[in-house]
Amino acid sequence: TMRSVFLVEEPAEGGTNSVMNHDRGALDAVPQFTAQGPSFVTEAAAGAPKPAPVAPVQEAAVSGDDALIKAGEGVFRRCKSCHQIGSGAKNRSGPILTGVMGRQMAAVDGFKYSDAFVAAGAEGRAWDTEAMTAFMQRPKAYMAGTKMAFGGLKDAGDIEALIAYLSSFDG
Repeated sequence: TMRSVFLVEEPAEGGTNSVMNHDRGALDAVPQFTAQGPSFVTEAAAGAPKPAPVAPVQEAAVSGDDALIKAGEGVFRRCKSCHQIGSGAKNRSGPILTGVMGRQMAAVDGFKYSDAFVAAGAEGRAWDTEAMTAFMQRPKAYMAGTKMAFGGLKDAGDIEALIAYLSSFDG
């Protein structure tokens, strides 16, 4: 092993009292390793096929939509204290958001909506991209009388990502 080349002898206690072997002649008998490989390996004969280089493994490309949905999942963390989404979601202080995009407002069974949302639902208003964008910017300004205490999202990119995430749960 390399240890025997550098040490005069193996210390009895396993290595805490090692002494360096300053005899450099001992290194001549040890194979030297380089970027091309160990020096004791002979070169292949001329004309022998060389192994093909191995291509580096690359991660699968993520589409722009997937990246946007993933970003929206991060934005949705702000909503999780009041809303759930996905299979098995339940109403909390806010209604479930599974299938919200395209759904009529105030349409989740078993949730007690504010009068403003009940009226909007009765008018036939639905959650489309335009309505959700305006609501998420300033909920109380968009729907006066809403019980939702959230102040809104300032970043347009966050709103776009959140809508992409919500849209990925079609119910």
